[in-house]
Amino acid sequence: MPDPPSCTYDHALEDIEILEDSVTKLLKSLNTKKAAGPDGITPLLLVETADALTQPITLIFRKSLASGQIPQDWRSASVSPIYKKGSKLEPGNYRPKSSVLKLGSKKSGTKYTMKETGNGEEHEIVLEEHVVEKDLGVYVDNALSFKEHVIRSTVKANKVVGIIRRTFDFLTDDLLVRLYNSLVRPLQESGHSVWQSQHKTLCSNVEDVQRRATKLLASIRDKPYPERLANLRLPSLEFRRKRGDMIDLWKYSHGVYDTDRTHFNVEKTRDTRGNSLKINKHRCRLYLRNNSFSHRVVNDWNSLPESVVTAPTVNCFKNQLDKHWENHPSLFNPQCAS
Repeated sequence: MPDPPSCTYDHALEDIEILEDSVTKLLKSLNTKKAAGPDGITPLLLVETADALTQPITLIFRKSLASGQIPQDWRSASVSPIYKKGSKLEPGNYRPKSSVLKLGSKKSGTKYTMKETGNGEEHEIVLEEHVVEKDLGVYVDNALSFKEHVIRSTVKANKVVGIIRRTFDFLTDDLLVRLYNSLVRPLQESGHSVWQSQHKTLCSNVEDVQRRATKLLASIRDKPYPERLANLRLPSLEFRRKRGDMIDLWKYSHGVYDTDRTHFNVEKTRDTRGNSLKINKHRCRLYLRNNSFSHRVVNDWNSLPESVVTAPTVNCFKNQLDKHWENHPSLFNPQCAS
């Protein structure tokens, strides 16, 4: 994807200041019906003595923020076994319940407000916390799993498949492929370079939509899914995503996308196998990084022959790639779905 335009801001982020009034308000907002923590101090006691405790607790908060360390006692917790069901003699029939210090537990007691915008106007817009946010048509969650996006796009695509099933009493092979390619598949492939996941469950959920659509034809309904795809000459969605990645990477490497290409380092080697535009693959510590676009495309790209990667136009590249991958294992048999 193209890099976003650079932005300059005239206002620096101010230092975080912990005020005594905020600490007092936080103490008095504790739920007095909760049990005491491992220190034996109940929330009721903290609420009733909030005025006296405000100053020392504020000093502790400020010291913790300045040093970047949390008091060791705040890390402690008492774990109690809670019986669920079954035999009380079996440890597996109990679930652990952790009780933490009321002052050290995670509490979203601070809300951030956007006081000033770029035009200099004053605002008091409260910035709410969101687990999932939609941006450029892709639902991004706080874990970068894109699970919510896959679920939403799958539900929407399944609804369209249902509309096709109820609208057409009779479907030919050609008509089904045309309807699916124009109405259903774009819903599943939009932004795939960003959200593409290696989780087999999510990939299988995406593929299930096409699996269900191919069963609308009575003539091939009872055949296995790979055979149905082969009969319709309909590639699996897994293969389509791989192919789309290669097309995007060709556009990156040939300057079609006006963006920075420093994250793709061309490998300098005398190895005659593969192609002259090989890309270095860096080691990844996190699974999320390993599944990112700039990392997952390297192996497939480096395995392409010279005649494919040096194609003069994008259409020529597509034709050369299709010829080279005409016997690709996932063409009609997705590896992520059974």
